[in-house]
Amino acid sequence: IINKADGDNIKKANEARADYQHALHLFSASDSGWTPKVLTASALEKKGIAETWQLISDYIDFIKANGYFQIQRQQQDLEWFKQSMQSLLINKLNMSPHVREQIKL
Repeated sequence: IINKADGDNIKKANEARADYQHALHLFSASDSGWTPKVLTASALEKKGIAETWQLISDYIDFIKANGYFQIQRQQQDLEWFKQSMQSLLINKLNMSPHVREQIKL
């Protein structure tokens, strides 16, 4: 989303939108299968806000329908689990008098 597309910035915002849209063709397809879109918006003039929200909703619907959302959530849960286990292990080791004694050496 190219924001600040108002006043004197409208032309620049539209040019930036076109540049980004063309540049997206240079990238390979995303893992989700989603083709990114570029929009302009102006919070000041309340333009493009509904379209931005619709784009977000469309993306969520798309990745839920093709299973990508669930795969990402499972990977996220696994990563959080690994981080929790590492943290618990480090804390447990730090509490051990034997380990603290070995670290002092």
